[in-house]
Amino acid sequence: MGEPAKKRVPVVEGKPRISEDGEARLVGIKCGDCGKVIFTLANFCPNCSGENIEEVLLSTRGKVWTYTIVHVSYGSLIFEPPYAGAFVELEDGAFVHAPIVGCELEDIEIGMEVELEIIKAGEDEEKESVVFAFKPARAGLD
Repeated sequence: MGEPAKKRVPVVEGKPRISEDGEARLVGIKCGDCGKVIFTLANFCPNCSGENIEEVLLSTRGKVWTYTIVHVSYGSLIFEPPYAGAFVELEDGAFVHAPIVGCELEDIEIGMEVELEIIKAGEDEEKESVVFAFKPARAGLD
């Protein structure tokens, strides 16, 4: 038998949130006043300042809203330039800033369907550090 799986730990606490069974998801808030879903955890809605909010698991799928090619990194230890940094509009309406992986830079386009990808950033004897990105969505998945 192989070694037991290492515990997955996000490089940035809570981004993504990882359940006991190792499933990784992004978490945000939904405002009960204006209805906005936002990728942040806060005590009030940044859209309307309402305090009627609930924590929600965000969709794992979305579309590239806009992107840029990063040629000079501002501190990423995981992604080597050039790489694509994008704003992804998730199916639930939240916007997430993240790298796009799993395809050639010239294949990325606005409106491209993408899905959450968890990437190993490092490891030690006890844990595996992870970050999130998005990759081209597999066809036929809902």
